[in-house]
Amino acid sequence: MVALSVWAAVDVLRMILAVGRYEDRIVVVTHGNPDVGPAWWAYEIADVLLPAGVAVPVVADRVWLLATVVAAVTFLGWWQRTRRANWGGLAALLVAVALHLLARLYDALTSPGAAAWGTGWDTRLVAYPLWVAGTVAVVVTASLCVRLIRRVAEDRHASADARGGTAPE
Repeated sequence: MVALSVWAAVDVLRMILAVGRYEDRIVVVTHGNPDVGPAWWAYEIADVLLPAGVAVPVVADRVWLLATVVAAVTFLGWWQRTRRANWGGLAALLVAVALHLLARLYDALTSPGAAAWGTGWDTRLVAYPLWVAGTVAVVVTASLCVRLIRRVAEDRHASADARGGTAPE
């Protein structure tokens, strides 16, 4: 359950930093104020805290990938070990990962020099909803999986108490 909670928290932070980076691009070009100030400040603080030459998005993406792999392996290991035919958690996990893969594709297509860079696709109206949808999917998935794990654990303890024994691991 801890791995799923950490995954959700890391995903929220990664999304905030992605929005902050996008806001920073706008500030650099327009010399104006960011529209999403807290995200921009979070990005600026992360940029100052990291050593020179280390890009915030690279670090955020690597930490996110690590958290995602740990959460997925942990959940899939639990899912296989319990031998439960509950596909809801697995389906939610696949949807969240698919949305993030779509977001990564978007990021690649709108990066400097890529096909969609500087086009109508490279706007906040496209980026922010995509990133938020991915983050919402991760938070919902983590919540569903944690709820599923708790329910199975409670069922096992209740059945063990009814038998007068201990719950199987």
